[in-house]
Amino acid sequence: KDKLILNGDSRGVHISDINGQIHSSEFDYSKPGMVTFSEPSYQTMYWKLPTRFLGNKLTAYGGELAFDIQYSCTGSVNNEPLIVLRGNGITLVHRPTDKHMFTSDQIIRYTINTYEGNFEELDGRPATRENLMMVLANIDMMLIRATHCYGQQYTRLGDITWEIAVSRDTQERFALEVEHCSCPPGYIGLSCESCAPGYERSLQGPYLGTCVPAQHRVQCSTSGARSTHPGYDGKCQCKMYAVGTLCDRCPPNTFHLSPRNPQGCIPCFCSGVTQQCTSASGYYRTQVAIDYRRGATDQLEITTSDAHSPFTYYHF
Repeated sequence: KDKLILNGDSRGVHISDINGQIHSSEFDYSKPGMVTFSEPSYQTMYWKLPTRFLGNKLTAYGGELAFDIQYSCTGSVNNEPLIVLRGNGITLVHRPTDKHMFTSDQIIRYTINTYEGNFEELDGRPATRENLMMVLANIDMMLIRATHCYGQQYTRLGDITWEIAVSRDTQERFALEVEHCSCPPGYIGLSCESCAPGYERSLQGPYLGTCVPAQHRVQCSTSGARSTHPGYDGKCQCKMYAVGTLCDRCPPNTFHLSPRNPQGCIPCFCSGVTQQCTSASGYYRTQVAIDYRRGATDQLEITTSDAHSPFTYYHF
């Protein structure tokens, strides 16, 4: 199970609207095991769950989602979605069928099994298995309703658990509702939801898109090109002293191609007697330094840079 126990810490839970826009993270922890939000709101707010409940949750299919809620108000319970799942551009919601279980000032343990029959689209159309599997393949937002009625004084959330499946003995029941598909070449995952190494997702095809052999993409040299991405003509744009299709070589009479050098390579100087050179071998960097903190006693001189005026020296 993915489990979140809220005991003196929100553990990444926030208050947001139904679109996931965060409005507050200021909570009260006076109720053990629960997080309390007491600020007034004129719209339906939601508990936004942390990243551990996001991503690929295909193995949660058929698993139980459970959480504790508590609130205080005198009005009737609203009909806004209690649970919101969003992924791959699809939003599914769950609305309770039995509102009588919602009682003010009482801790309510709410449970739901992760089947498409328990969810619907925002416009009320029943969710399909394809819808739910697409959402579970990459959840990017999961919400639990925080505003339950008008004039609400406080709202609380606690002890959130969601059953997933793992490939080890957990001493709990088998996850027989989770499919294990025989994937064709190019696909991997329990539901063939991922592309195999050497393949990439195309924009065509069903559901998530077809996995096709990955295209070789040119990457320009990080040392000799102005950008690692080719230009609109498909060619790499080389620095002044860099050549080659990928800008990965020095032109004649230059040496040492480096990403730190804005010109790429270094032209040979050689006192003008030759243009053939390479990087010097066997030489290492050191420093010429004056460190007065370590007791250096070197004397400095102050002089003018005006060659037409006599130099004036000040000795220290």
